[in-house]
Amino acid sequence: ISRFNITRKPITICLGAVFLIIGIVYSWSYYSSVKELQEVYHQIEISGDSLTLESIVPPIIPETENAAIIYQKAFESMKFGTEENKIIGKLYQKEIGWSKELLPSMKGIVEKNKEALKYIREATSYTQCRFPLKYEAGPGLLLPHLSIMRKCGQLLCIQALLQNEEGDISEAIDSCRLALRMGKHFFSEPLLISQLVRTAIHSVAIESLKIIVNQHPDYYDGYLELLKELDDYEGHKPFVRCLKGERNIFGIYIFKYMAYEPVKHPLYIRLFTYLLRPLLNKVFAFYLQVQNHIINASESPYYEVIERIQDFENIRTVPLYGILTRNFLPTLSGSIASQAKSEARLRVCELGLAIKVYKANKGFYPETLHNLTPDILTELPQDPFTGKDFYYNRDGDGFIVYSVG
Repeated sequence: ISRFNITRKPITICLGAVFLIIGIVYSWSYYSSVKELQEVYHQIEISGDSLTLESIVPPIIPETENAAIIYQKAFESMKFGTEENKIIGKLYQKEIGWSKELLPSMKGIVEKNKEALKYIREATSYTQCRFPLKYEAGPGLLLPHLSIMRKCGQLLCIQALLQNEEGDISEAIDSCRLALRMGKHFFSEPLLISQLVRTAIHSVAIESLKIIVNQHPDYYDGYLELLKELDDYEGHKPFVRCLKGERNIFGIYIFKYMAYEPVKHPLYIRLFTYLLRPLLNKVFAFYLQVQNHIINASESPYYEVIERIQDFENIRTVPLYGILTRNFLPTLSGSIASQAKSEARLRVCELGLAIKVYKANKGFYPETLHNLTPDILTELPQDPFTGKDFYYNRDGDGFIVYSVG
C-alpha cells in the first residue's frame, strides 16, 4: 500500500501542475482576447460609429404617414399565379424581353391587379416607409415583403409599357417614375438584401424607360419630372447603412448567442463554448475589424476604395481564426461593386434624360455634357468607377452616354 501511495504522489503532482499551467494559459488567453475585443469596440466608438441595434434600426413611423400600411393592402389584393410569374420571368431577366406577343398576357396581369396597382400608386405618394420587421431576431429575421415589393415594381413597369403601347405617354412615364420612387422606400432599411431589391426595382424601371424614351424622344415635360425624381437619389449612403446593419443585426447577434448567452444551449455545448470563449473573442474582434474597414471604405466613392478593398482581399497573412471572415469578403466587395453599377445606371439615365430635354429646347444635342449645367442639371454626376465625367459622344442623329463600369 505504501509503495502504491509513493507512486501515486508524483503523478498527482504532475497532473496538478498540468492543470495549473492550462488554467494560467486559458486565463491569459481569455484576458488578452477580451482586451483585444474591447480595444476594437473602443476604436469603433471613437470614430463616431455605434454597435447597438438601436443605432441602426429605423425609427417608428406613425401609421398615417407610413407607406408600408398601404403596401400591405396592395399585397393582400395582388393576384399572381404560376402563369403570371412565367410572363414576368420572360419580361424581366437580364433585360426586358419586350415583345408584342406578350401584350395579351400583360393586359391580363394588369387587369387582375387593378386594385393592387391603385394601392401601390397611393403608397408611392408617401415619403416614409417602415415595414414591421423584428430586427431583434437577428438571423431569424423574416423578410416576407421583399419578393412582393419586387413584384409591385415589376407590375408598375408592365403597366407603363402597356400605357406606352396605347399611346398614353404621360401615364407611362409617370408609372416608371413611381417605380423609381418605390425603390427609395428601401433607403432606410439597413439590410443588404433590401438594397439589392431596391437596385433590382430601379433596374427594371430604367429598362422600361429606355423603351419608352427611344419611341418618344421629345417628351419634354415628362422627362423634367423624371429628372426631379432622380435629383434626390442618395447615392451609396443606403448601402453604407446596410453594411452597418449586417454587422449590428446579424454579426453581433451571432457572437453574443454563441459566446455570452449559452444558457439556451445544452450543458455540453455550454461547457464547450466556455472553453472556446478566448478563440470566439478573437474571431469576433477580427470580424469587427474587417467590417469596419469595409464600412469606412464604402463611405467613399467606389473609384477611391476599389484598390483598398482588393488589397485587403488579397492579404495572405490572415490568422487561422479569421478564415471564415476572410471567405466572407468577396461577397461584400461584390455587393459594393453592384451598388456602384446601380448608381452608374441611374446617373446614365439621368444624363440621357437631360440630353433629351436639351435637344427639345435647342433643337440639337449638346457638344459636351457641361452644356447641361446649370439650366437643366445643377451639377454633373460623376462616374462612380472613375470619379470623372461619364463618357459622351454624339453618334449621327443620336448619342451615347456610358460608364466604364
